[in-house]
Amino acid sequence: MPLYESLTYSTDKTVVVIDIGRAYTKCGIAADTAPRCIIPSVVIDSATGKTHNLWDYSNIDELYENLKDFLYKLYFRSLLVNPKDRPVVVVESLLCPTAFKETLAKVLYKHYEVSCCLFAPCHMVALLTLGGNIGLVIDVGYEETVVIPVS
Repeated sequence: MPLYESLTYSTDKTVVVIDIGRAYTKCGIAADTAPRCIIPSVVIDSATGKTHNLWDYSNIDELYENLKDFLYKLYFRSLLVNPKDRPVVVVESLLCPTAFKETLAKVLYKHYEVSCCLFAPCHMVALLTLGGNIGLVIDVGYEETVVIPVS
């Protein structure tokens, strides 16, 4: 089954799409033409009150708490949807650390109890929007640029 069919396959509610970048996070609903919000990828430290980047963590437990707080902000302040009601598509970079992906999945499933979650590579999603399956994807990010041929 192609990726674009799985985004709307057997679901009554539209899918939440989340793209967590190094500097900014884009999130929205799959049926929309543009992201509903683009917010900085930062969290507020509850002990000190200072903000720091979501990707700056020293251990997995700290990352878990940071992701829990960050996703709360996404769901309940930006998107205004219940995470239990909607499936999630997480647009991931090829260079995303495995520990980050595993912790994000754990937060989504255990804490927010999402019904289902799909991790989609960003280069495939970029071609999906154009309706093609062959192309050269250039992903210019905050810390790195990735050029990927897809066929």
